[in-house]
Amino acid sequence: MKQSDFEIGQGVSLETADGLFLFRYASLNSREALIVSNNLDAENKIKVRIHSSCVFSESFHTIDCDCSDQLNDAIKSIGKEKGVIIYLFDEGRGIGLKKKLEAIRIQKELELNTAEAFEKLGFKSDERSFELAIAILKSLYSEKEIELITNNPLKVDKLKEAGIKISSIVKSVHTKNATVKQYLLEKKTFLGHIIELND
Repeated sequence: MKQSDFEIGQGVSLETADGLFLFRYASLNSREALIVSNNLDAENKIKVRIHSSCVFSESFHTIDCDCSDQLNDAIKSIGKEKGVIIYLFDEGRGIGLKKKLEAIRIQKELELNTAEAFEKLGFKSDERSFELAIAILKSLYSEKEIELITNNPLKVDKLKEAGIKISSIVKSVHTKNATVKQYLLEKKTFLGHIIELND
């Protein structure tokens, strides 16, 4: 990675319903992210959520996905306990918005799960490298003890392979309806997510 490829902008503080957060822009190799943090200067241990954008769940409130619930949970958590959300503009687990829409269409037409639909399009079930998130963590929070909010072992593995020190994993499981519960079962079965669900 060339140093010139990686950019972190100046921050601006914005008041939200869950507190005052500092927002910063970051980019690497045409990938973009927002760094959303809450007063980390004096904190040695911080909660970190690396979150990939999901426009359908977060902006249009579709009911078949848990992304908006996980994001809202992370926002409330860092508002109370200090921490950072690295919000990656990385639709469809890294395949982009156009291919994500194609995968959803195939999924519905052929009655597939998301992993099978991705495979039909020639992709792995999760194409993300988390390269930008790793660069941000190394640049800004290398001295911090990280509590990572995730159910995804791939994310944990990618960070550890890059030398990021993770002290603990905080699960984020939300089952607002039967459709989301089925989706979480698919994530557990086909993507290896560590999810415990009550019957």
